[in-house]
Amino acid sequence: MKKITQKIGVASAAAVMLLAGARGTLAYLTDMEETSNDFTVGEVSIETLELDYPGNDSPDVRNLVPNEEVAKNPTVVNRGVNDAVVFMTVDSPMEKITVVGDDGSVVTAKGVSELFWFKDAEDAASVHANSFDEGWQELAGREKYVRIAADGSETEVAESDLAGAYDALADGETLVKRYVFGYKTTVQGTDTGDGTAQTDANRATAALFDKVQMKNIIENETDGAAEQIVLRTYAIQGSQILENSADLAASLSEENLGKIYDVFVRQNSTGNDASGLKLTGIRDADDVSVTSDGASGETDSHVNRYDTADDLSGEGAHVKPE
Repeated sequence: MKKITQKIGVASAAAVMLLAGARGTLAYLTDMEETSNDFTVGEVSIETLELDYPGNDSPDVRNLVPNEEVAKNPTVVNRGVNDAVVFMTVDSPMEKITVVGDDGSVVTAKGVSELFWFKDAEDAASVHANSFDEGWQELAGREKYVRIAADGSETEVAESDLAGAYDALADGETLVKRYVFGYKTTVQGTDTGDGTAQTDANRATAALFDKVQMKNIIENETDGAAEQIVLRTYAIQGSQILENSADLAASLSEENLGKIYDVFVRQNSTGNDASGLKLTGIRDADDVSVTSDGASGETDSHVNRYDTADDLSGEGAHVKPE
């Protein structure tokens, strides 16, 4: 989400009061100074790069055969001013397939399964397993199985219902497993605070994986349709993500990354996708109501508080009405 850089300024002023009396001049020397502060609104902006991917039009991604590998190395670069906490989701297409070993023996009986492995560059073709970069934290509790309709609308599917959901797919519909990852390190922005530039290495994540491999499946179990591995990347400011008075971004543990991801989903879910299953753009303009209980002393309500007896009611409460 980009914010337009703005400057907020207040003009300084000085005043001198002079009073004239009937029997002479009496001057009261006074002074008043009004401080002018300039605040610059920050910016969070990211770019996703796959420098080794040959491209959707390349023959390297056409007519894949079992066990074939394709270079694909998604990396996120922070192009914004502010540090950012970065997330990536991966939609892994699912088909009803039989997975076999390199010797032809059945490894997994025919059933609904992911079609690809996500692998490290050093993994041999004979390694049949996912290998995600250790710099990324898999948020297993946020993963979903999703049925995607031809119009892009989505429905979450329970793991126990995958077979039935697959059999019920209409033309143009797909079934995917959606992985969710958070980067374990805050990705630095361009503003160091001392006028120096950040190094490119500090402003980019490691690649989540380096290549994908089609599973070794029995011939003719897929219909030859195009399979899409969809990646989405998200970023949120790298500090002052508050849970009460604590900054969740100060320690990017699995627990805190999960909480920050939930904050992003709630803030950015669009009006036609309130489920948070898919985040494709900035949210629609909506009314945000704020509630607070002054008696309980809650610290999670963002309101102006004044030193008055009724600072959370009456004229002292600057709260957007419901």
